[in-house]
Amino acid sequence: MLPTWRNLLWAVVWALPAVWIALLVHRYGVNVPHLDQWNGLAPLFAKADEGTLGFADFAAQHNEHRLLVPRLLMFALARLTHWNILAELWVVWLLGWLCLASLIRLAGSTGFRASANPWPLLGASALVFSPMSWENWLWGFQIGFLLPVVCFFAIAWVASSMRHPWNFLVTMALCLVCTFSIGSGFTYWILAFPMFLFPGAAARWKARKRWMLAYLLAFASSTASYFVGYTKPELHPSPLFVLGHPVAGLRSFLAVLGAPFAHGTALEPFSVAEIVGGVFVILLIGALFTILRRRSDQELLARALPWITLAGFACLNATAITVGRLGLGAVACAMPSRYTPFSTALPIALLFLLPLIVRHGRDDAKSSGNVDRVSTALTCVASAIALLHVLGAISVVGQWRDIQHSRLHEKSIVALSHIVDDPALLASHVHPFPEPLRPLIGTLDRLGYLTPGLVHTDNANDLADPNAPGPAHHGAIEQSGRLANGRFLIAGWAVLPGKERPADAVLLTYDDSNGVARIFSVAVPQEYRPDIASGLNVPAYVNCGWMKQLDTSALPQGMRHVRAWAFDVERMRAYPVEGAATAN
Repeated sequence: MLPTWRNLLWAVVWALPAVWIALLVHRYGVNVPHLDQWNGLAPLFAKADEGTLGFADFAAQHNEHRLLVPRLLMFALARLTHWNILAELWVVWLLGWLCLASLIRLAGSTGFRASANPWPLLGASALVFSPMSWENWLWGFQIGFLLPVVCFFAIAWVASSMRHPWNFLVTMALCLVCTFSIGSGFTYWILAFPMFLFPGAAARWKARKRWMLAYLLAFASSTASYFVGYTKPELHPSPLFVLGHPVAGLRSFLAVLGAPFAHGTALEPFSVAEIVGGVFVILLIGALFTILRRRSDQELLARALPWITLAGFACLNATAITVGRLGLGAVACAMPSRYTPFSTALPIALLFLLPLIVRHGRDDAKSSGNVDRVSTALTCVASAIALLHVLGAISVVGQWRDIQHSRLHEKSIVALSHIVDDPALLASHVHPFPEPLRPLIGTLDRLGYLTPGLVHTDNANDLADPNAPGPAHHGAIEQSGRLANGRFLIAGWAVLPGKERPADAVLLTYDDSNGVARIFSVAVPQEYRPDIASGLNVPAYVNCGWMKQLDTSALPQGMRHVRAWAFDVERMRAYPVEGAATAN
């Protein structure tokens, strides 16, 4: 019974990173569309409502991608859930499980016994479910990023170990999904092809030759279809920029690979990312050189090739990111957390590839004397990298909280968009191109795709919570006055004590002739206020400060008494804060 209980215990340990991510998603996920969801998915609902939705809308180019498969998946999910973004977040989490399942399957097919060496799978689980990838876990649109990652992780074991001809058929299907999910997806056909050539293939060469031809034809036709009508996105930098800046390109390439391990220390993250990425590349080159020297070992070649392909997947995507984004700046190119699933494919591959080489080295009498020293050195490197990842994972949790606040600000501005006409606010907090947003928001609200929906009254008293404590509990107006530019400044702080976070927004009202508080503007609490956080002993209040410059000519004549309200967008409740200002 001991091995059974030991395996069960390790299975629980392997699942812990996924459980942690699930808790973080549950705590910090917000049901609101974000950035690309507004122009990449929301218009499909409007077209469906008009009866004009067609296949071309799903296959249309979005930036450099054709999101046919992710759009179909997200559209179907939205119809089932009335576009509950939280459902998309849980789909992203389930895609992480599919990645891990493929790695477990690949480990088994390449000779790893989890009961004998469970540490690589623990490392793989921690990297798949890395909190450093917060942008993916908290943004439903990233289904489009995770789906091709899942598919290629599956390709790594399908192409190498599934029975012929199913290995060809399933690999081609998965490659088609990748092609029409992400801009670099068509290159995955090339990455997968060598696995049909290595010695472990089940079918003879003559049987494989016809299928290889079919594979190449499918690759050519799908790639040609992808580029029909393709145009370079106007706002994207030229991919030729890297040719004139090769050193910056190399630094960015390395930083993309090392970025998930670059946070959590006092050192500059980009430099740490470069160093860690360089270490990974050196280890990969050393592994490839060793395998080349032992190319007569057919078993080693067969077992190593899928992991080499997985490492190639990481390097290819790092190259694509560098070529496509370097013109934005090396840091902007390399450090976004949404690239983490591509970057971590390299250390995941090395976690299995290097022990595989060491294990085969111990069977070689000529090299067995050096194996223990190499193994010790690799263990030290792995421990240092693991420590960097743990430190980064701890430090980045605060980023999850900040993103939650940012999403709640977005949700508030969207909810108030039909009573406060402020395109600048939409552009700075919801989408940089706000012109089509107001009619689109109205359509989504009418369809029931915004939860809890829009605010349709400008009377703040209708939103007031009758059971709320006094105004001093929710904040205060601390400063007001005329600026040199003629505008009126009002500033203060606002919090939601019941939820121990800054207010989702601050409603600014004037009192009309009947004494009704009319909402006329919105401020966003994001100013640094450590004094409030320490004074109330709630660290999460640290960014509860707000300020707003007002054009008082927009106020009705004689209506100059301005008050502020802390707004809770999830409950659609407003809480008056202490103080008032006279906009004279």
